[in-house]
Parts: sequence; structure tokens; C-alpha cells
Amino acid sequence: QGRAGLDLLDSIEKEIYELSSEHRLMPSPDQLEHSTAAKVLSAAGSVGESADTLRKADGLTIRRLGWSLQLRHVETLARDLPPSQWKEQREEFYQFAHNHILRADKLFEHFSYLPRLLGFAISMNEWQQAERIAVKSYQTIETLASEVGKSKNVKINGCDAKALKDFWGYIKGTLTWLFIDAATRYYDPEKLFLGERSTKKKRLADLFLNQISENLTDFEALLDLRFDVADFETKAPLVASADLAKEAYKHIVNSRSAEELVGKRDTKKEKQILKLLGNAGLLDADTFEQFISSTRNTRLGKVAKGSRKNDSYLPYLFPTRPLSPAEISELAPECVGLPSASGKSTNYRPAVTWAKYTQALRGVWIKPTLLAAEQDANDKTSSKRRTYLKIGTDSKDKIIVALTNLRTEDSDWAATACDKPNLSRKRYQKISNLVNDTLKLRPRPDYVLFPELSIPLRWLNSIATRLSAAGISLIAGTEYRHSDGNKILSEAALVLADNRLGYPTFVKIRQPKLEPAVGEDKELTVKFGREWAISEKDARSPKFAKPIYIHNGVNFGVMVCSELQNSKARIHFQGAVDALMVLSWNRDLDTFASLIESAALDVHAYTILVNNRKYGDSRVRSPAKESFLRDIARLRGGDNDFVVAATLDIAALRAFQSRAKRWPEEGDKFKPVPEGFVLQGDRRKLPPK
Repeated sequence: QGRAGLDLLDSIEKEIYELSSEHRLMPSPDQLEHSTAAKVLSAAGSVGESADTLRKADGLTIRRLGWSLQLRHVETLARDLPPSQWKEQREEFYQFAHNHILRADKLFEHFSYLPRLLGFAISMNEWQQAERIAVKSYQTIETLASEVGKSKNVKINGCDAKALKDFWGYIKGTLTWLFIDAATRYYDPEKLFLGERSTKKKRLADLFLNQISENLTDFEALLDLRFDVADFETKAPLVASADLAKEAYKHIVNSRSAEELVGKRDTKKEKQILKLLGNAGLLDADTFEQFISSTRNTRLGKVAKGSRKNDSYLPYLFPTRPLSPAEISELAPECVGLPSASGKSTNYRPAVTWAKYTQALRGVWIKPTLLAAEQDANDKTSSKRRTYLKIGTDSKDKIIVALTNLRTEDSDWAATACDKPNLSRKRYQKISNLVNDTLKLRPRPDYVLFPELSIPLRWLNSIATRLSAAGISLIAGTEYRHSDGNKILSEAALVLADNRLGYPTFVKIRQPKLEPAVGEDKELTVKFGREWAISEKDARSPKFAKPIYIHNGVNFGVMVCSELQNSKARIHFQGAVDALMVLSWNRDLDTFASLIESAALDVHAYTILVNNRKYGDSRVRSPAKESFLRDIARLRGGDNDFVVAATLDIAALRAFQSRAKRWPEEGDKFKPVPEGFVLQGDRRKLPPK
């Protein structure tokens, strides 16, 4: 009551806020034991000393949230890092679980998370740890049974019960069944069809599974369950095919098991199922088949080309984790206005195509917002020189851009060139810290930019997911993508906020670097025997023309490093963009300084360069009239990676460029537009200033 009650609520709010803030951040491999979640779990008693019922409920909720966050962090690290890179941290995590979770006084607080803990150990192929977790869980239940005694009244998670003869048997049997389920679902996707394991792994697996079987045998009459150890490895692939495994089917098809998993299909039955669903009006069968056909190459990159047509419909018709709108847009570029991966054109505008695909695959009715439909309807098909990708329906007068000052070593470049990327814990920690620093910026940026070749492909989704959840769009230079033997390609990855479906989501776009830099081309060919995936002829074709992104009313273009030297490509953006973003790995700072300063004036747009910290000189350049206002931000030197935000006044630039004449005035913010400058119609702002 009174002030004391308000203080209690403030305390609850503070603790939940600290944990929820941690939920939004990327995990830190070296800080698992020192995180807020760990501190909450390792507290001696309840989170607070008050006996108040609200306070007790709060303590339990916060501890469960804390453990959930710990599990989420290690699962993210397992997805992003090779096991050898964080073995010590995993050992500490397991010990933490034994000390603070697998205890008689805490077991039921986290009972529903025990299968997830066991499954994590199995997914890492750490069978010995899995056995320890299972044995300790059973021992903890036995300890409780001996302490409580028979026919005593007990309260478990707020529910009253009586410890009769079979009471603890029911609990142990239930946990065993959950463990069996976890063992099947968490089986490593990379090993689904490998058959024989090493003697050591097989011994540990048999020891663990026999332990489960023995416990089941004790309660067979009670629970009427049968489980044969030999069934385990045969059931795991079936569970994966049904999209019931811990790893979603949409991700398993990118693993080593993809070839055999995709080949298991009954074509006749699947066609009948699709027809029945279509006839019942549950989905648009034509749209579904169009998506499957259009994305076959992008979805099944790990599968031999001749086997891709054997792809099963069922995991997409009955998914437990359907493709997200962002994943659909990445697999089917026609959703954003780019040519489809199959080369076939669609009969609908991009927003409608995206909506129809999303409806067919996610089972929800979606209609593009009226504004998005109007945007598409107003597309100017008359302009053959430019490709416009219209994304989002919002409108912004100012945007905030975050520049990352990140160092990437030459050894990292060499590693990605030979398709053995540096996925070390140290590198992950650096990038994770930068992402977390970006998430903590206030006011929150609209975009964050990473330099060329700075983000390993394996980490892109984890980074984009955290930024997307905060409403921040990502524009990053990813490491080389390898294909067809010796083919290689560098890309700019764009993950942009989009509300065309009528609710907030994101689209994923890959923009390739059309040609390697001269020195880069020589090194890749001579040292690594690699060939650029796009030929010189194709690079100059209209198909690969640099798109102009119209994102929430802001027009911008993206170039990768040496592409900035192409004056024709730069002028292609003149009058059409508010900002030109350049992702770079460049040591010739003087040349690029001149190019950036020139581009800001001849394109007459904000020009943003983000460069490898090893060389520096990342900057945001404005075509401002006063020389001291031209560099809005400029980063150079320093021993640590960091992020800096800069605000771009889009409305002011457009209003200035909308003048009928180029004549300067006393109070102008910007230099006059260059001769021949033609303002694109959708950028005109009235009244001009």
C-alpha cells in the first residue's frame, strides 16, 4: 500500500525491463555467466525478500524469464558459432544449469524447460552432457520423493496434490516421455542420414538412451508406453520431414542432409492433397505451385539440380514454422520488383505477388494496403534506364543513419575467398557488441550500414533479426558467396522495414557487386583460382542495372566499393535519389575522398561511405553550401570498433532541388544543382525553398 507498494512495482518494472532489454540484444559468448539473466537465476532466494504474494509471483516470473533468455542465448550461439569456438563457455553453461536449475528446490520452477536443456546438449552432439542432465533430473525427483515421503500433501507450482504411491512415478514418466520427444526432435540435422557414428559417440548415445528406456520400463504398466532404442535414428528423419524437429525444415534443406530429405516424396499423393486443399478454398493452389517453382533454385541450393524437382510440398502445406514474409521476399525477388530466380514473370504487381505468396504459405488472408497498391499502380514503366523498388508506405522528412567503424582483417578476406570463413568467437563478439551498441542508440536509427565483406553469411540472419525487431533496417556488405565450383560473388544485403502487407515486417534483398576491383580480381584468380560469378557482358546489361530503392518515401541507391569509380553509374542516380550509400573496403583514401566529395555535388545527394576501420575515413557527405557543414560525420583512426549516428534532412534537400531555376540565394543550405540536373517527379516538394 501507499509509497511502499509503488516502490515494489517500480522494483518489479526495473527487473523486468533489464531482462527484456537483454532479450533484444545479441548474445555475448564471454558474458553468459555475468548477464542479468544469470544474476537473477543465481540469486540465493527469491528476487526480493518481501513475503508479498505479488512479489513471489514476480520472482518466479523473472527467474523463468531469465532461464528462458539463457537458453535462447546459447541456442543462438550454437547456430552462429562452430562448436570448437565456445566449448569452454558451454561447459560453464552446463555447470550453471546443474548448480541453479537441476536442484530439488528449483526443478519444478523450470520443469517445462528441462527437455529444451537436454535437447540443446543433443543438438551439440554432447551425449555425455545429455546423460548427466537426464540422470541429475531423475536423481532430483528421487530426492524430493524421499524427503516428502508418502501420502503427504504437497504444492507444486501452486497446485495442491497428495504424494500417493504412484505420484512421483507419474512425474518421472512424464519427464521421460518429454526427454524422448526432445531426443528425437533435437537430433543434429547434419547427421540425420550419416548412419554409423564413431564408437565414442555411439557408446554415449546408447548409454543415454538406455537410461531413458530403463526409466520407462519401470513405469510401462503405469503409462502404457513402449520405446525401442533402435527406433530413435529412424524416427528423427521422419520428424524432420514433417517440420516437427527443433530445426525448421526450411533451414534443414540448407544442411548436408538436404539431398536425401528432399528425395523422399510421393508425388501422386501430394498432388491430390494440394488439389483437395485448393478445391476446399483453403489455399490458392496455383499461387502455391508458382512459388514452389519460382524459388526451387534459391530454396534448394544444397541439392543437386537434377534432384530439385523431387522437393516435397508437405512441409510447406503443413508447416509448424512457415516461411516468414522476409524469407519469402528473399527467396522470391519478384516480391520487391526484381526478376524472379526462375526467370519467369508474374501477372501481378510486386506487393500483390508478395501478399499472394504470403497468404498461400502462411495460411492467412492478406490484402496489400491501399497505399501500397496505389504505389504499384503509379509505377512509371516508361523509364527504361532505371529500376525502381518501392518498399514500405510510410513517409519520412528526416532519417537517421548509423555508420559502423568495424575492422576486418586481410586474413578474414583470405578465409572467405577460400570458402572457410573466420567464424571465431572473438570476431563474433566484436560484431555482436556493435549491433548491441546500435540497438542502444537514442534516438533509434532508421538504417545501420556495415562495410564491404564485413559480415559472414552465417551470421546475417541473427544480426538482421535483432535489428528488425527494433525497427532498424540493415544495409551490409556480406562475405563472398560461393557457387558452382569456383564461382564467387560479393553482395550488399538489404533487410528493409516494410508494411505493404498491412502490418510491420521486412524484406530481404541481395544486390550483387557486378565486377571485382582490379586488385581483388587478380588475387582471387591467381591465389584462389576463383572466377567472378557475373560476366563482364552481363554486368553491363539492363538486367543488372543498379536499382533505386524507394523505401518509406526515401530514395537511395547502393554501390559496393570500386563501383563508385564508374562515373556513368554515379550519374545514373542523379535527380533520382536522396542518398547514395557506398559499402567499401578501400585503402586509397585520397582517391575515394575526391570521389565522395564529387558524388555529393554531381549526384547532388547525401553520400555515405562506410569503410573498413583498418583504413578508416567513413563519412556522411552533404552537398551543403558552407564547407564546414559538408561532412555531417567523419570517422578515422582509433583502436576500437564503434558506431556513430547522423541525421539526414531529406525534406530540406528536396525542397531546395524543387526550385524552378538553379539561381542561388543568400540563405541557401545547399550548393546549386549541377547543369542538366532533372528532378524525379516523386521527389518534388512544394512549395520549394
